[in-house]
Amino acid sequence: MAAEDMFGPNLGSLRGKTVRRNGTTVNIAPRFVPPEIMDRYRDVTIAMDVMFVNKLAFLVTISIGIKFGTVKFLVSRGHDNILAAVKRTKNTYAKRGFSVTHCKADLEFEPLCSDLDAEGIHLNAVEKNELKLSQYVV
Repeated sequence: MAAEDMFGPNLGSLRGKTVRRNGTTVNIAPRFVPPEIMDRYRDVTIAMDVMFVNKLAFLVTISIGIKFGTVKFLVSRGHDNILAAVKRTKNTYAKRGFSVTHCKADLEFEPLCSDLDAEGIHLNAVEKNELKLSQYVV
């Protein structure tokens, strides 16, 4: 009893006998987008490129005006997978009331031009080294 009073309880014994309890969950209510931002940036232009992390491909986009970035994992760099990732990105913006109208990308994405036009997105394909996503990040 004297040792427990001086040193406290035996932590090794307590860790094996106690059960971890989950914390309370935090519910975050969605916030509205201020009207000033919606008036100015309703039509969004994005820049996109495929980037690799440990040989895994990701479609990285950033909006030119509001500087909102998205990253979507690509199973492969095939036409259908990239198009599906662009559609998911467009839906992410649409949830908040924005409309993706223009897209800047390199010539790798030029085969998507007609499919993106069907989605209401005008693709501006440029030369390989002409477009850098880093120039849009502040």
